[in-house]
Amino acid sequence: LDQFVPVTIPIGASTLSVQAPGYNTWEIQLAATPGADLQLEVELTPGSGVQTGVVTSQSIASVPGTDAAGLPATTNGSAATAAIDPSQGATGVGSFSDSLSLYTNTTGALQQGDVQLNSGEFYDEYFYMSYGNEPLSLRASSTEFDTYLMIRGPADFTIDNDDYDIAQGTNAGIDVVLPNPGEYRILVTSYQPGEVGSYTLSATPGVPPATQTPITPPTVGNQFNSSGTGHGSLASGDATLSSGEFSDTWIYQSSGNEFASLHALSTEFDTYLMVRGPNGFTMDNDDFDTAQSLNAGLEFEMLAPGEYRFIVTSYQPGESGAYALDFITRSLIPATTGHNQQTQPVGGMLSGYQVIPVQPSMRATQLSGEAGGNVSGSDVTDGQCLGFFNGSANAQLQVNQYTDLRVFAESAADTTLLLINDAGNVYCDDDSHGNLNPRLDVSLRPGIYDVFVGTYAAGTYGDYVLTVQPL
Repeated sequence: LDQFVPVTIPIGASTLSVQAPGYNTWEIQLAATPGADLQLEVELTPGSGVQTGVVTSQSIASVPGTDAAGLPATTNGSAATAAIDPSQGATGVGSFSDSLSLYTNTTGALQQGDVQLNSGEFYDEYFYMSYGNEPLSLRASSTEFDTYLMIRGPADFTIDNDDYDIAQGTNAGIDVVLPNPGEYRILVTSYQPGEVGSYTLSATPGVPPATQTPITPPTVGNQFNSSGTGHGSLASGDATLSSGEFSDTWIYQSSGNEFASLHALSTEFDTYLMVRGPNGFTMDNDDFDTAQSLNAGLEFEMLAPGEYRFIVTSYQPGESGAYALDFITRSLIPATTGHNQQTQPVGGMLSGYQVIPVQPSMRATQLSGEAGGNVSGSDVTDGQCLGFFNGSANAQLQVNQYTDLRVFAESAADTTLLLINDAGNVYCDDDSHGNLNPRLDVSLRPGIYDVFVGTYAAGTYGDYVLTVQPL
């Protein structure tokens, strides 16, 4: 039986006694006017099923703190919630929220005036008290906006999701095992800032880890130790996702700070890729380039060390056939210190690090900065490229369509040029533009390209103008 009974208690040394034999969990909410300076203390008295809550006029952190997402520790200083397990003899004060119960559908709405994340999205917050090592399944559905779910919990636990099943729509969902006992904050928000509308949040017990079937350990041999291509097939008898698709799992142990490119290729079925990694890392893709094929692809950074699982599956349940899994990994270029790029505009020219959209119809773009550094291009590219670079890219090209492009640098110094794309491909030049200046004429497929402008000798620096233009 779940009952919520509001009781008014004057501030001071007032007490509230609750007696309900046979129940061992209480939820106590303390509400006050904005700015009130309050503390909720719970004194647990064993025996006779009587538990006593004591309210005193002490601080409950009336100045809200924030976490990395900009989520307040308390909301408007207006309320506090504590869930108490008498068997543990606990005392606690929690953040403002609505409690979330299993086997319920909770309706709510994001609307103007709601609390916002730092990035501008409205959100509603719920709390869930877990006993630890507890499987939980959450779904946030809406026909009015693209839902997004976030969980924050003890020991800096964090996991987010945008689209639980992109084949079905833009509703968010999380299947997780809550590792530690304590209060977990569940936030319903939107994918884009400013989105509003009604939603339904459901919570059900998840599948215990020992009996989970969506992802099973890989068969022997499904492991990458470095870049390479793996071959396999989806067939009857393979591990099966809960939605009915066959799946193969490949393992890669990352040392961290790595870039990865992953592509699942097949002529027999529509491939789908999933990546799961440390700290709740998750990425999915159906079609990497819909203009080219139905093959899935992902390009991402493995910043945290640990085990990454690459799951090859299909878009529709029951699809089968042979596939190839192309995996490319490389270390991210380490950052160096000492020389910083310009960040202020110079006349009408862009300056410092810029992200440049690239397509055949683009206009020529120029930006200025400082070339040079102590990171060896030869070391980074296995001997392919000359020059020394700052550890940070000077610019990034976001290529949206296949484009024939010219990229060149002009400087009084002896400069070099290096492009590295999100698949790990390398393009570089030393003097093709004349006067010791580099130039690249390249045909680029869609993707992300980091641009590094270096100098021929280590530890030398010089101002440059970089030009990016279609051929």
